[in-house]
Amino acid sequence: MNKECVMNNATRRFSTTFLIVAPLLSAAVVLGLRPSSTTQLVLLAAAVIVLGLPHGALDPLVAQCVFRGTSRVFFYASYLIASALVILAWIAWPKLALGCFLLIAAFHFGSDLADEGRVWIRTFYGLTVLAVPCVLHGADVAAIYEQLAGQSTGDYVAFSKWIAYVAGATIFGDALLKMKSQPRRAAEVVAILLSGILLPPLLYFCCYFGLLHSPRHLIETASSLGLKTLRTALALIAAIVAATLCLATIGWGMLSRVSVPHRMLLVVFVGLAALTVPHMLLEGCVWRWRSRTVLPGPPFSEPHSTS
Repeated sequence: MNKECVMNNATRRFSTTFLIVAPLLSAAVVLGLRPSSTTQLVLLAAAVIVLGLPHGALDPLVAQCVFRGTSRVFFYASYLIASALVILAWIAWPKLALGCFLLIAAFHFGSDLADEGRVWIRTFYGLTVLAVPCVLHGADVAAIYEQLAGQSTGDYVAFSKWIAYVAGATIFGDALLKMKSQPRRAAEVVAILLSGILLPPLLYFCCYFGLLHSPRHLIETASSLGLKTLRTALALIAAIVAATLCLATIGWGMLSRVSVPHRMLLVVFVGLAALTVPHMLLEGCVWRWRSRTVLPGPPFSEPHSTS
């Protein structure tokens, strides 16, 4: 079995797991089996550590492949500076930083549909992923945002609810039209809408981020870099993940006066923001580079199978 088949099979396995777990969790919550907020935070932190960090930790290999001749010291310094600026912005303007992070995250989640040529469908998909929990769990989302921003964010939730209606209905209709040609994508959209509406926000995000988004991007980036197996990719990025966890531990210690659940929320989401911004900047550089030159080897962000 060649490398492409191995990677595609791995992507499908994670997708299948999401399609099984998301409805089962939704049914359990409807029946009253709702885990505590602390349990949800622990599950989310585990998903970020196990799959979220690795999918961004391949960035040094991407930069080395695309920008040949650039020193690793320069790359790491630039990455750390960008991350530090995000954290400083969050301290100075928390509500604005949260709003910007949500928009960036929506754009990033839209890249899950790498083979979708219509930009507006990718945009609506990413917006739906973030906004759909506000339909039935607006109060929970507002509480999370308020802990992250330190001030009222009810306007964010109210606006997100309308986005969920419009964007969610659009991608649901598109999924119905593609039920025969792309049944897996259609099933994923339905599962995202179902779990986003029924699950508590943190558990929903844990399910989507840990089982669908992060594995897909990790596998696709590893394949684009020519890595033969997921194990090979993880071996290469173990040191970077460990260093990131050390920085997160320092951040945890600096928030010693904050309650443990609030501290976990800040470390996970502000940490994700600090890593997502430089990650997205690199992705933008890669796409701009691709438009001007032909890259050796497999293309970056190679479309994944959705059938």
